[in-house]
Amino acid sequence: MNRTLEAIEIFSGLSAEEKARIAALCQWRVFEKDQYILDKDDQETDVYFIAEGSVRILNYSLAGREVSYADIGAGACFGELAALDKQPRSAAVIAKITTQVAVLSAAQFEGILRAYPSIAMALLKKLASFLRFASLRIFEMSTQQSQNRVAIELLRLMETAGDKGHGDDVSVILSPAPKQMELANRIGTTRETVARAFRKLTEEAIVVRIPGGLKILDPDALHALAETIE
Repeated sequence: MNRTLEAIEIFSGLSAEEKARIAALCQWRVFEKDQYILDKDDQETDVYFIAEGSVRILNYSLAGREVSYADIGAGACFGELAALDKQPRSAAVIAKITTQVAVLSAAQFEGILRAYPSIAMALLKKLASFLRFASLRIFEMSTQQSQNRVAIELLRLMETAGDKGHGDDVSVILSPAPKQMELANRIGTTRETVARAFRKLTEEAIVVRIPGGLKILDPDALHALAETIE
């Protein structure tokens, strides 16, 4: 694995030499699939930059059920909130696949924020984006039924899908198919509820399972369902 920060988004405004100087300050670690990188309420305040691989950010309900917030990949960073406010970790992070991270202490991170205004601005934009997304999630949870939230999550997955129809074919293929338990964790419901939503979407010819994936046959109908407030 290469020890480089070239792909890290908040460092995109730096020169190669500046990135190399910061990389030299980092500790480099590798985590295997399903290995915990951080746990909720941890006291350490390091910041992590994903050089290769991807991670899942998750939390737990009072009943102990796992709730996934997001999956993030190479180029992203996490842990900056605890570095800034020195509070315990607000969520757990596990490696989805073998993942290499560069790690800076809170003091080192604060130092580079002061030294490189472009990094500070990139971080502010990242935090603003996260706040907007969190506000949207709260709105969805308070106004939408579970089936509508399934539709919304499928639309989010469609945005990054690589296999889209051409010409008159408006279908989109999600490959691999999203796992029902993972969708349930993301939208704060149960696997059984997601399964019922999928059955209805299938009956209405909005989605269909295919070998190795899920085909969205009617994205317009999915949009209409997502926009319904009940």
